[in-house]
Amino acid sequence: MRPPTTSTTKSRRSSAEAISSPLVVSRQATANPSQFWTFDRIPESSAVRQRDRGKYFTVRSRVSGLVLRGNDSPGGSSAALVATGDREKASDSNALFFLEGVTGTIRNSVNNFCLDVNDESPRLILSSYDPYKRTQQWRIQGKKIVCRQQPDLVLTLDDSEDGDQGVGREKPVSAQIDQSSENQFWDVAYQPAKSFYIVSPTNSKVLTVKATGQRSTSKVILSEKKPKVESDQLWYEDEDGAVTSKTNGFVIEALTEKDGVVRTTPWDPSNRNSHWLIVGNHIQNKHDSRIVLEIHRKNKALCANRFTGDENQRWTFEYV
Repeated sequence: MRPPTTSTTKSRRSSAEAISSPLVVSRQATANPSQFWTFDRIPESSAVRQRDRGKYFTVRSRVSGLVLRGNDSPGGSSAALVATGDREKASDSNALFFLEGVTGTIRNSVNNFCLDVNDESPRLILSSYDPYKRTQQWRIQGKKIVCRQQPDLVLTLDDSEDGDQGVGREKPVSAQIDQSSENQFWDVAYQPAKSFYIVSPTNSKVLTVKATGQRSTSKVILSEKKPKVESDQLWYEDEDGAVTSKTNGFVIEALTEKDGVVRTTPWDPSNRNSHWLIVGNHIQNKHDSRIVLEIHRKNKALCANRFTGDENQRWTFEYV
């Protein structure tokens, strides 16, 4: 029997390669399993992070230049939300917002109220957090602000009312069906981060990044506040609210009491031990609210432990 010719060998080799490297083609739907697909969503937090960018931002309409702002509502559980052209109002704290990643809400910096839909109309308001209200869950998606539970609803500048067209004009905002119209496009501008000391009320010592020869990680210790302000004792909240070192731009990684290690480490969205947020006078794990940063009672070192409310788990934040 004669050996196969060169052309036959090439043909067989091509067939084998075709089998090992299948092609994707378009065909009529037949419900064949080879036509089914799954979609792995890329986490929002995996985007490129800018150093020294804080968690607070302003929201400006691309079509009118009006800035989103919460109106004052002393003692109430809700407040009006408008887009204003008043420069003074557009630059005050009521025009600053932040994304609260644990609850999926966008909140006002003054009263911690959440972006929400009015129960009686599509108008947007600010209201106190309610874990059962899906209309309070929003995300920033490119140039749109989208409802998490109803992705076809987006933040919309209401042009139906003429109102005052002067410098200090205000326009209502509402949740409307996404039509990619100009009044549904917004610019989100993050503000520079504000630095602060993290101080323990038990001994007045501050969290300090210990200098090491390693660039990727550095141990975090408690030490006396230095006479001069230095970056190794300063911290800030990044765009996700994560406690971040001013000296290297790394976040805190805190393991359990048993491991007893607290250090700074590069941001990694898959590392659940490196997501630490300031909640009141505690530093709390984003993924497990029962775990907080504390000073160990015996060895006085930093560690992560279950929340007890004791003074060794409390912190004060002194801005510089």
